[in-house]
Amino acid sequence: MQIHEMYTTIQGEGPFVNRPTVFLRTQTCSVECSYCDVKETWPSRPELEKSIDEILLQTLKLCKQTGTNLLCLTGGTPEEVPGILELIEALQEKGLIVSLEASGAISLKSFWHVNSIVMDIKGPSAGKKAFDATKTVIKDNLDLMVSRRAGNYKYDMLKCVVATTDDLDFYLEVLDDYAFLPVGFSPMFTPKNESSVMRIMAELLFTPDRIITDIPKKWLPYREKLKKFTNRQLNLQIHKMIWPDLTAHI
Repeated sequence: MQIHEMYTTIQGEGPFVNRPTVFLRTQTCSVECSYCDVKETWPSRPELEKSIDEILLQTLKLCKQTGTNLLCLTGGTPEEVPGILELIEALQEKGLIVSLEASGAISLKSFWHVNSIVMDIKGPSAGKKAFDATKTVIKDNLDLMVSRRAGNYKYDMLKCVVATTDDLDFYLEVLDDYAFLPVGFSPMFTPKNESSVMRIMAELLFTPDRIITDIPKKWLPYREKLKKFTNRQLNLQIHKMIWPDLTAHI
């Protein structure tokens, strides 16, 4: 399978936030989100082909060097990579905790056995292609997440990138019957204006009883609406705050 990169860093968001983690990033993506920060992973690159044995050997070496058993499988779109289920099984057999960063735009019915699934829900800001693909599978994928929660998979989470109120409207609609699931709201990260959506979301999610800063009026109704997500958290992409000048291996 094609592997774009492997490296160790801090997990910047999700259920394992702030933990040392080995990142395994696959190559190829058919979802193509408009805000993707690794668009170089989209095309097929045969020169990046590695065997499962090669990947396993390098992963275990990185884990030993770092002193961690956490592995984040990201992309690209890992779910569509041939052989990915076999790789996940091999990694977990070696005692690694595998967290799959899933696009949410592809069916996850074959991934029941993965230790952790962090499933994106692509809102309008992801672009038409990703948004339309998400809508075709979202009900089945959400039902799977509910079943996994009942099956004691403790480290699953939904991820909702927020750039505009249109995104919030979509999440509120599709998650109306799933608001009990853990959900991480990820403000669109723009280093030159990082406090805008980030601060708005922080106040909407965690200080609904008071206004600390001036929030644009169109956001204010969501103070009340977002309260129904009782297992909510703010995903801040901490790695980008620590290393704002780096664009790779973070």
